[in-house]
Amino acid sequence: MTSQDVYREYYTLSMFDHPFVIPVLGIFVDPNDSLPAMVSMYMCNGTMCAYLERNPDANRLCLVRISISGRLLIPVLIGLYTAR
Repeated sequence: MTSQDVYREYYTLSMFDHPFVIPVLGIFVDPNDSLPAMVSMYMCNGTMCAYLERNPDANRLCLVRISISGRLLIPVLIGLYTAR
């Protein structure tokens, strides 16, 4: 992934406003590293894997459905946005 790829992805994701897509707040460039990093909101439950480790009885099917709906939504929104 190049810096240009990160900036393009940031620009695209910053256009979304959907409950299943984590908002992107900005880009951080570490002076000691060559690649920028996207900054998003802090998620108090961490990653889905960490959440499931702490909550083994969580409804995994529900989490998969939510995850898939967000992932399926992104290409649709990108298509709508780039069609403008």
